[in-house]
Amino acid sequence: MSSQPSSLFEEGMSALAEGDWAAAARSLSEFLGSRPDPAAHFGLGSALWWTGDIRRALHHWTTAYQGFRRAGAAPEAVMAAIQLSFVHSANLGNETVAAGWVRRAGRLASQARLPLLDGWVALAESVFAADPERAVELGRRAHAVGVAHGDGDLEVSALTAVGLAQVNAGNTDEGCALLDEAMTAAVAGEADSPDTVVFTSCLMMRACCSCADFARVVHWVRALDDFIERFGNPYLHTSCRTHYGEVLAATGDWERAETELLCAVALASHGLPKVRADAAACLADLRITQGRTDEARGVIRGFEGLPSLAAVTARLQLLDGDPAGAETTLARGLERLGSQAAPGARLRELLGLCRLAAGDPHTAADLGRQITEFGTRTGCDIVRCRGQRLLGIALSAERDGGPADPDAARDLLEAALAGFVELDLPLDAASTRMALAEHLDSVANAQATAEARSAHAVFSALGAVPDADRAANWLRVRGATVARARGRSGLAGLTRRETEVLRLLGEGLSNPEIAERLFVSRRTVEHHVANILSKLGLRNRAEAAGVAVRHGDGLAPK
Repeated sequence: MSSQPSSLFEEGMSALAEGDWAAAARSLSEFLGSRPDPAAHFGLGSALWWTGDIRRALHHWTTAYQGFRRAGAAPEAVMAAIQLSFVHSANLGNETVAAGWVRRAGRLASQARLPLLDGWVALAESVFAADPERAVELGRRAHAVGVAHGDGDLEVSALTAVGLAQVNAGNTDEGCALLDEAMTAAVAGEADSPDTVVFTSCLMMRACCSCADFARVVHWVRALDDFIERFGNPYLHTSCRTHYGEVLAATGDWERAETELLCAVALASHGLPKVRADAAACLADLRITQGRTDEARGVIRGFEGLPSLAAVTARLQLLDGDPAGAETTLARGLERLGSQAAPGARLRELLGLCRLAAGDPHTAADLGRQITEFGTRTGCDIVRCRGQRLLGIALSAERDGGPADPDAARDLLEAALAGFVELDLPLDAASTRMALAEHLDSVANAQATAEARSAHAVFSALGAVPDADRAANWLRVRGATVARARGRSGLAGLTRRETEVLRLLGEGLSNPEIAERLFVSRRTVEHHVANILSKLGLRNRAEAAGVAVRHGDGLAPK
């Protein structure tokens, strides 16, 4: 027997408060089958949003807004408008519609003449403000209103907005301190709504990724374990999910990074090209580092020319032997990015690598100095370390009978390495070790070999196949032994594509024939074969073919 309508509404709202999203959605959906109610539509929208059903959530929130307006419920209508603005921006990338909702909320709030509503509008305006100084001013105004009215959700959210604005203004240390305070308040339960934890976490994620402070994100993610156990994953916005995947990739958790980035790509499927491109760029960047360049090209197909694709596109152009094309791509990307810290620094680093490839270490050194100075001035450690690495490589390459300043080059690379280790960025640390090995090769062979072996071990453990191959070849040329990669043991450690390649090796196909069969490049097949040999501890493709024959049934496509 069905519950009474009023009971269904109470059950739904109670389940919503407890974070039981499926129960809330069931009760509120059944309640709305008997009567229209804007509060029930808003609650149902929240439940659906937490389960990832963004389209239906938007429908119910919009219906709730309409119902609140008809009922003359100004406070509820303003809050619905603000919620819609955030989701249209963060999930769909539609800044135009988001701005429209903010303006509508502002007009309704001014008509209602309720200071608390003005505070919430100021918060929304702060988040969307293009000028960081204006964003700080609006965020502080919202924070003051939240404190004055005892609204913990507004107070904590506004503190987060000010922190983000300070980071965007280049005041990294001050901004991150505010973000830490806001996250502490949110996790400690000073805000009433779990949505505030979502808002605070996602703005913290955005700020930390803009200055590449990945360690801070990891620390706060761990602090959210209890919240996640009760309410679920708080990274509900597409942009937030993308940033989380970026953090996981940078800190070496590639399996989870892949899961999050694939989820972000799926969440972005209904969004505008920009938000879809942002998710695709991060996934493609990981694919390139894994040596899966054909897949990377497929991921970004259709988004060519968008600013967020500049780094990935340039990396592919460099792999294709087109440094001039990569330079053009990077120059355009830098022009569009303007003063954005970490993204701009990464493009400049890639530009420096282009100049090195073109035989111009002097320009590369100048770029390295610019990046280092910017990272030092803004307090962005990863930017500083990347600048030091580029400058060290450039100085090492400035040869006129030897490096222009070998001691300075070594000191810079050592400083960058120490920084990357401190930041817990394994791929960057390994790449720097390899650069240090190449610099020390002619003057300190034993240390050079040790650095290269350490780099190879990390590359292999991560699954950075091209980098692992390069380090292994460097060691073999110098007569050094190369340790077999340590990963998941046996055939279970192979990826689906590696298993396909192994099966085709067993059929006696050559690399070109495998490339044709799988619709990938020969270079990609070479990387897969090298990875198979490394994971299975084999010496050559003949041994791999023997394994494939012995395990034929186990390699059959599922």
